[in-house]
Amino acid sequence: ILIKIDSTVEGNLARGKVGQKQLSDIDEELENIPNLQEYTLVAMLHHHLFQITRDEFLKQRWREKVFVGKIMDSSKALVDSQELVWWLRKHQIQYVLHGHKHLPFFNNHDGMYVIAAGSSCGSGAKESDSRYLSYNVLKYSHRYKCFKYCFIVYDDMTLQDRQRIIVNMF
Repeated sequence: ILIKIDSTVEGNLARGKVGQKQLSDIDEELENIPNLQEYTLVAMLHHHLFQITRDEFLKQRWREKVFVGKIMDSSKALVDSQELVWWLRKHQIQYVLHGHKHLPFFNNHDGMYVIAAGSSCGSGAKESDSRYLSYNVLKYSHRYKCFKYCFIVYDDMTLQDRQRIIVNMF
């Protein structure tokens, strides 16, 4: 079951907020699904729940390391991320998909997998003379009712570098 969460409903500029009303509405919908425990629940939203880091081959610019990155991160944050994480854990949601930062990301936060979409259009992530567009390919096992792999694919728009694929296992 895909759970759509609108993280732009109460936000200010690039900052997002979900709000308690929306979570209560989703609670009501979930309560009406018979045998809910038989489904894999996947939450989808725009904003990120946790800080995102770049893959190792993408160097972080010095200004991102010092202060600009911290200011930018706080200006793009999800205001009520702690409340949302608590709600996700209460509902035993293991998978969260999001966008917002245009960087692919895969991480396990105490049994909750958080996957960022990357950027399949636009200027892409820059490294030296290369610019990378990125996307994820997720492999789901219907037999075991869980995701097995997340392939993060980087395509160099300048064709100066080979395609990079990072394989993450759930």
